[in-house]
Amino acid sequence: MKGRFSRIFELFNQRNTEYYQQAFDRLEKENKTTFNFAAAFGSYAWLVFRKMYRLATLFILVYGGIMISLNEFCQNSKTVNLISAVLFLVIFLGFGFCGNSLYYKHVKSKIAKGYAKITDYNSIDPVWGIVVVGLVVPFLSGIFSGIFAVTNVGSKSVLQLLVTLMQVFFIAIPWAIDHKKFHSQESVEPVEVTDESVNVYLEKANPKRLTVSMGIYVISYLLLLPVVIVAGMKYIR
Repeated sequence: MKGRFSRIFELFNQRNTEYYQQAFDRLEKENKTTFNFAAAFGSYAWLVFRKMYRLATLFILVYGGIMISLNEFCQNSKTVNLISAVLFLVIFLGFGFCGNSLYYKHVKSKIAKGYAKITDYNSIDPVWGIVVVGLVVPFLSGIFSGIFAVTNVGSKSVLQLLVTLMQVFFIAIPWAIDHKKFHSQESVEPVEVTDESVNVYLEKANPKRLTVSMGIYVISYLLLLPVVIVAGMKYIR
């Protein structure tokens, strides 16, 4: 029994340092990338998890703008659904094939600014990326959608605008915290981007926070899933 729990703990505790080292090495030597399934399925939540807050905000604004435009100017619901499905596929493939390249540029930028030398700094943000953006925000979006559907107040464009603003708000908080933490350091000098400095930056991920965040996500998902199913069945009826 102890061995099983240890394997589960190790699974939640993975920082994927070795994976990204190999992916970055392949980008440097062969100019080729591998498909990143975490980026493909996580999209902007993965961006927040990897502390790419600027890209996450840009993605949310562009995606929100597209969906608002569709709901506002396209009256045919089938067309909207078709475009949404195509957009989802494009996002999935785009993040999957471009995720490692985006992250490598981000890591090199952080290292060059001296982030690898900050004490007690985490290169990943599991609390906001997994729990808040990956769990809380979708849950709140579902509540908003339910309220709009039941009360029939407002339009899909208004709902999408509220969701977009909420997503940006929840990304701005950790972004500001990260920015303040860096500038609160007294003397941080730029570091040359090498295999060693990349490894140092990747290893600065806090495994305990990752484990706790993954645990909260899995437990909350299992607890919320029956509620969502029951509510959905009642709504369908």
